[in-house]
Amino acid sequence: LQHSLVPTSDMLSLPVKDSKDTSCSQCKVTRGGKLVHCNDCNSLTTKIDLRGGGLRVVMKDAFQALTSVQEIDLSGNSIEFIERGAFDNLRGLSVIRLHENPVSRPAIGFQDKRTIRTGYPGLPIDIFDNLGSTARVFFHECCWYAASAVSGYLQNYQNREFLVPTRP
Repeated sequence: LQHSLVPTSDMLSLPVKDSKDTSCSQCKVTRGGKLVHCNDCNSLTTKIDLRGGGLRVVMKDAFQALTSVQEIDLSGNSIEFIERGAFDNLRGLSVIRLHENPVSRPAIGFQDKRTIRTGYPGLPIDIFDNLGSTARVFFHECCWYAASAVSGYLQNYQNREFLVPTRP
């Protein structure tokens, strides 16, 4: 399902697919692709589907009013950065789909000829810390990771430097 962006003054409206028992009219996105908020959604909304909507940044207050959300699908966008706190109030969130976004690809590169830098540059190290222990994060369409495992990885390896072994 592809969504089209419709201009409304300085913001764009991104339609959101209705879930079975709740309805959601739209989320507010700037012309630059920043997901600002989904305050127009019913507070009982359980699923947000923003696949392929041209998003580039998820702001920290984007989902703040949606305490009943269980699943957020942000796949197939151009998301490069998710602000710290974007998922903090979502205690019931069990699935986050981030695949097919630059933010879901690990950055592994050489800083110089002897040092490798690792991590996910668009994710703050504590981005998934407040999610429940059963929450799943999809960095790839086929595979999910426990949010706690991703949090552990980010805390231990985000932007770390490793020396490359050299020949004597």
